[in-house]
Amino acid sequence: TQNVGAVFHAAAVSDFTFGKIWLRSPAGELSEIQSGKISTRQGTLLAELVPTPKLIAELRGLFPVAKLVGWKYEVEGDRARVLAAAEQQLRDCRTDACVANGPAYGSGFGIVTEPGQCRHVPETVTLFDALARLIAG
Repeated sequence: TQNVGAVFHAAAVSDFTFGKIWLRSPAGELSEIQSGKISTRQGTLLAELVPTPKLIAELRGLFPVAKLVGWKYEVEGDRARVLAAAEQQLRDCRTDACVANGPAYGSGFGIVTEPGQCRHVPETVTLFDALARLIAG
Protein backbone atom coordinates (compact mmCIF):
# COMPACT_ATOMS: atom_id res chain seq x y z
CA THR A 1 0.00 0.00 0.00
CA GLN A 2 2.99 2.35 0.29
CA ASN A 3 3.51 2.16 -3.49
CA VAL A 4 0.04 3.58 -4.19
CA GLY A 5 0.34 7.24 -5.13
CA ALA A 6 -3.35 8.13 -5.37
CA VAL A 7 -6.78 6.68 -4.75
CA PHE A 8 -9.88 8.15 -6.38
CA HIS A 9 -13.08 7.14 -4.62
CA ALA A 10 -15.39 8.30 -7.39
CA ALA A 11 -17.77 5.36 -7.69
CA ALA A 12 -21.20 5.89 -6.24
CA VAL A 13 -21.36 3.09 -3.72
CA SER A 14 -24.90 2.36 -2.63
CA ASP A 15 -25.74 4.23 0.56
CA PHE A 16 -28.30 1.61 1.61
CA THR A 17 -28.91 -2.10 1.43
CA PHE A 18 -32.12 -4.02 2.06
CA GLY A 19 -32.94 -5.04 5.59
CA LYS A 20 -36.15 -6.75 6.63
CA ILE A 21 -39.29 -7.06 4.50
CA TRP A 22 -42.65 -6.45 6.16
CA LEU A 23 -46.26 -7.32 5.34
CA ARG A 24 -49.01 -5.01 6.62
CA SER A 25 -52.21 -6.74 7.75
CA PRO A 26 -55.65 -5.26 7.00
CA ALA A 27 -55.60 -3.97 10.60
CA GLY A 28 -52.32 -2.13 9.91
CA GLU A 29 -50.04 -4.43 11.91
CA LEU A 30 -46.62 -5.26 10.45
CA SER A 31 -45.20 -8.77 10.38
CA GLU A 32 -41.75 -9.65 9.12
CA ILE A 33 -41.52 -11.88 6.04
CA GLN A 34 -38.93 -14.57 6.64
CA SER A 35 -39.18 -16.48 3.39
CA GLY A 36 -36.40 -16.83 0.85
CA LYS A 37 -38.96 -16.32 -1.92
CA ILE A 38 -41.79 -13.85 -1.64
CA SER A 39 -44.97 -14.45 -3.61
CA THR A 40 -46.66 -11.56 -5.39
CA ARG A 41 -49.91 -12.89 -3.94
CA GLN A 42 -48.89 -11.35 -0.62
CA GLY A 43 -49.56 -7.92 -2.12
CA THR A 44 -47.81 -4.71 -1.21
CA LEU A 45 -44.79 -5.08 1.05
CA LEU A 46 -42.61 -2.64 2.98
CA ALA A 47 -38.83 -2.82 2.71
CA GLU A 48 -36.42 -1.61 5.38
CA LEU A 49 -33.35 0.25 4.11
CA VAL A 50 -30.19 -0.12 6.21
CA PRO A 51 -27.21 2.25 5.81
CA THR A 52 -24.07 0.68 4.36
CA PRO A 53 -20.60 1.36 5.80
CA LYS A 54 -18.75 4.37 4.36
CA LEU A 55 -15.82 2.81 2.50
CA ILE A 56 -14.08 6.13 1.99
CA ALA A 57 -13.65 6.47 5.76
CA GLU A 58 -11.42 3.36 5.71
CA LEU A 59 -9.11 4.42 2.89
CA ARG A 60 -6.64 6.54 4.91
CA GLY A 61 -5.85 3.55 7.11
CA LEU A 62 -5.25 1.39 4.03
CA PHE A 63 -3.30 4.02 2.07
CA PRO A 64 -1.58 6.22 4.66
CA VAL A 65 0.68 8.11 2.22
CA ALA A 66 -1.48 8.18 -0.92
CA LYS A 67 -3.34 11.23 -2.18
CA LEU A 68 -6.99 10.45 -1.48
CA VAL A 69 -9.68 12.12 -3.56
CA GLY A 70 -13.35 11.67 -2.73
CA TRP A 71 -16.49 12.75 -4.52
CA LYS A 72 -19.60 14.57 -3.34
CA TYR A 73 -22.50 14.45 -5.79
CA GLU A 74 -25.52 16.25 -4.40
CA VAL A 75 -28.99 16.64 -5.87
CA GLU A 76 -30.62 18.89 -3.28
CA GLY A 77 -29.52 22.20 -1.81
CA ASP A 78 -27.21 24.76 -3.32
CA ARG A 79 -23.51 25.15 -4.10
CA ALA A 80 -22.67 26.36 -0.58
CA ARG A 81 -24.29 23.26 0.93
CA VAL A 82 -22.38 20.92 -1.42
CA LEU A 83 -19.08 22.63 -0.63
CA ALA A 84 -19.79 22.34 3.10
CA ALA A 85 -20.45 18.61 2.61
CA ALA A 86 -17.17 18.29 0.67
CA GLU A 87 -15.29 20.02 3.51
CA GLN A 88 -16.95 17.66 5.98
CA GLN A 89 -15.69 14.72 3.93
CA LEU A 90 -12.14 16.12 4.09
CA ARG A 91 -12.35 16.24 7.89
CA ASP A 92 -14.20 12.99 8.52
CA CYS A 93 -12.40 10.80 5.99
CA ARG A 94 -9.00 12.50 5.99
CA THR A 95 -9.02 12.90 2.22
CA ASP A 96 -6.73 15.33 0.42
CA ALA A 97 -9.43 16.60 -1.92
CA CYS A 98 -13.10 16.20 -2.73
CA VAL A 99 -14.73 16.75 -6.12
CA ALA A 100 -18.11 18.44 -5.72
CA ASN A 101 -20.78 18.29 -8.41
CA GLY A 102 -24.39 17.46 -9.20
CA PRO A 103 -27.54 19.54 -9.65
CA ALA A 104 -27.05 21.23 -6.27
CA TYR A 105 -23.54 22.35 -7.26
CA GLY A 106 -24.54 23.53 -10.72
CA SER A 107 -22.53 23.24 -13.92
CA GLY A 108 -18.96 22.01 -13.78
CA PHE A 109 -17.05 20.70 -10.79
CA GLY A 110 -15.50 22.09 -7.64
CA ILE A 111 -12.23 20.67 -6.31
CA VAL A 112 -12.15 21.28 -2.56
CA THR A 113 -8.73 20.87 -0.94
CA GLU A 114 -9.31 22.55 2.42
CA PRO A 115 -11.98 24.62 4.14
CA GLY A 116 -12.75 27.68 2.05
CA GLN A 117 -10.58 26.46 -0.86
CA CYS A 118 -12.50 25.40 -3.95
CA ARG A 119 -11.24 25.48 -7.51
CA HIS A 120 -14.08 25.51 -10.03
CA VAL A 121 -13.47 23.65 -13.29
CA PRO A 122 -16.04 23.92 -16.06
CA GLU A 123 -15.82 20.52 -17.77
CA THR A 124 -14.60 16.94 -17.50
CA VAL A 125 -11.37 17.47 -19.47
CA THR A 126 -10.42 20.36 -17.21
CA LEU A 127 -11.26 18.24 -14.17
CA PHE A 128 -8.93 15.45 -15.30
CA ASP A 129 -6.10 17.91 -15.89
CA ALA A 130 -6.62 19.54 -12.48
CA LEU A 131 -6.69 16.17 -10.69
CA ALA A 132 -3.53 15.05 -12.50
CA ARG A 133 -1.76 18.22 -11.28
CA LEU A 134 -3.12 17.68 -7.77
CA ILE A 135 -1.71 14.17 -7.42
CA ALA A 136 1.58 15.15 -9.07
CA GLY A 137 2.30 17.34 -6.11
